[in-house]
Amino acid sequence: MQLAGYDGVELGPWGYFPTDAAVLKKELEARALTLVAVVADEVCNLASKSAQAAQSTTRLIAETVESVQKGSEIAKSTAMAMQESAQETQRAVTLIDKIAQASEQQAQSIAQINVGVEQIASVVQTNSATAQESAAASEELSGQAHTLKQLISHFQILEAQQLDNSAEVVLLETEESFLITPQKMGQI
Repeated sequence: MQLAGYDGVELGPWGYFPTDAAVLKKELEARALTLVAVVADEVCNLASKSAQAAQSTTRLIAETVESVQKGSEIAKSTAMAMQESAQETQRAVTLIDKIAQASEQQAQSIAQINVGVEQIASVVQTNSATAQESAAASEELSGQAHTLKQLISHFQILEAQQLDNSAEVVLLETEESFLITPQKMGQI
């Protein structure tokens, strides 16, 4: 495009370049002002974007600091909970040890009781055997006493004389009579 009344060179798609110095100066100033305006506009845009980015960065930093603080609090809380859990676990282990010791003592006591019960059972068995033997002996003695009583009930002492060693004792049984001399008594 050519300006009216000015000489210039056509630069094709890039436009028209004036050859006159005053026009060139004015053209350059106009273009420079346009460029400055464009640059200023871009600088304003960049400044606005930088301000927004700074605000966004500030907000992200604040959120990160808040998240770190929350994380720190959670970590402290978790550490305290873990410490309490460790203490409770230690208490449980101590209780389990005490229970194990008590159980061992009870097992020993039960073993001693079992030994005592076995000894008592042995004594009871021995006493039972002795009682059975005593009962059998008592029964036998009772039977012998009964027999002796029956035998004695059949005898009656009639007369006893002691003249010298040849004295005779005469016993009469209800069915028969027996003559017992002192010599026979020594044989009995």
